[in-house]
Amino acid sequence: MKNNKTIGITIRLWTNDLKVQNSKRNQGCWDSGVIMMEANNEKGIKAENPIPLGSFDDIVPAIRLLCRKNKILIVSEGGKPRLK
Repeated sequence: MKNNKTIGITIRLWTNDLKVQNSKRNQGCWDSGVIMMEANNEKGIKAENPIPLGSFDDIVPAIRLLCRKNKILIVSEGGKPRLK
């Protein structure tokens, strides 16, 4: 179900060639992968090519880049623009 009152961003983390040993968890993932924005025709947002993530530290800059590419202005809680 698409909610046109939101902007969707998907993060996918790699799990290939990962061996989680001596762990009570049965799954693991690398701290790298891709991030992409979901298309939203009502808001004029196009699905772009995924942006590679080298680590978790790349997530916020990648979100900013996706917003910039789609001309989305990020606004803080007080109503001030955070990103032009």
